[in-house]
Amino acid sequence: MEQEYGRIINIGSVTCVSGDAGLGPYCASSGGTKQLTMSLADGWGLYGITVNCLAPGWFKTGQNAVMYEDEEWGWSCRDNAVVPLHGRGPVSGAVTPRVT
Repeated sequence: MEQEYGRIINIGSVTCVSGDAGLGPYCASSGGTKQLTMSLADGWGLYGITVNCLAPGWFKTGQNAVMYEDEEWGWSCRDNAVVPLHGRGPVSGAVTPRVT
């Protein structure tokens, strides 16, 4: 706090602002990341430290591919009408976090 300057960027998920059926624990932990970010921003802003949360949307990966194939759930991750650029991003388009 001596510097009176700092930047903290937490990595969250789109699920920190929306819940999805079958993803309760994941949504809860993402929501916790959002709330922690808000709390730290409120408390440390007085010292010139900004705290933000990067919350990217869905990227189809091997881990979540089964969700895209599920008829009951898959509509929400395939519905391009709700995505500003009308399509989900490829994994190659994801940002790689770096600490400097």
